[in-house]
Amino acid sequence: MEGWIKLHRKLVLSDLWLSETFTRGQAWIDMLILANHKDGFIRVRGINIAIKRGQLGWSEVKLSKRWGWSRTKTRHFLKELEKVQQIVQQKNAVSLLISIVNYDEYQKKDSKKDIKSTAEVQQKDTNKNVKNEKTNITVIFEVFIKAFPGTKRGLITEFENFIKKNKPEIVDLLLPALEKEKKHRAKQTELKEFVPPWKNLSTWINQRCWEQEFPEVMQTTNNHQSQKTPAEWLQ
Repeated sequence: MEGWIKLHRKLVLSDLWLSETFTRGQAWIDMLILANHKDGFIRVRGINIAIKRGQLGWSEVKLSKRWGWSRTKTRHFLKELEKVQQIVQQKNAVSLLISIVNYDEYQKKDSKKDIKSTAEVQQKDTNKNVKNEKTNITVIFEVFIKAFPGTKRGLITEFENFIKKNKPEIVDLLLPALEKEKKHRAKQTELKEFVPPWKNLSTWINQRCWEQEFPEVMQTTNNHQSQKTPAEWLQ
């Protein structure tokens, strides 16, 4: 069978896509979508790791959780893909880089005609569709929403509510702020103080709760230098 179709990166946020254990074919397509479409980098343990077009910087642990597989099954699957020359794995002490072989065959760069057509469509769309192209933003938000204890709606609904009201770089503040609030609530519980129920996620975002200050939590974090960066949450 010849020819190919375009899949929007927004697919990785779909509840339908993430609701069940992945098949092997679905996991392969997921890797194609998660791979960087342009050169960039991630930060792991304070070190910048370069990510080239066609590569993804996901650990076996994170892929296993995402696909609903055991780590052993994920490792065997990656080895099989490497054996048939679909991917190349580069492991070191701090990261795992997976390179898609012949990535351009799956994700060709747009021609001038395609770029013009895409631009015309984007002028009619809301800003959310432009920002959704940044896979790292959507992935970090996905990790954040899974960690959030309060009531929340579907992943796409919550992401669209967030992105239309905030700049993309704000997503880097969500996980550290959530960690601080959890520590603060744990301290209140320990001291037998009143702990209010968690706000709905949409309310938490609309009220910009990542800007809340918790002095005793801030002091602990500064003393131990233990706060994670958003990229480290993905490892």
